[in-house]
Amino acid sequence: AEDYADKEHAAGVLEDALDALKGSLSAEYKRKGEPATLIGSLIKNDPLYKEMALQWRDAVKAYRIARLKYDQICRYQDNEKTNEVTARALTT
Repeated sequence: AEDYADKEHAAGVLEDALDALKGSLSAEYKRKGEPATLIGSLIKNDPLYKEMALQWRDAVKAYRIARLKYDQICRYQDNEKTNEVTARALTT
């Protein structure tokens, strides 16, 4: 549980940083006089934004994998408990 929680937190921090960078780049492009209709595509093509977006994507992927593993362990443990209860019920 700690692994996926840590990875979820890391992805959230990166997402917040990505949003802050997007706002900063947007303000910079507005200050330069870029048209509002182009700012979104300029931000997406910015090398710093691209790098941070890739880091965020990788962090989210790692979080989702860790969450799936955690969920599988929980299901396995629940299944084992059910099997034990069933086995006890059948022996009585």
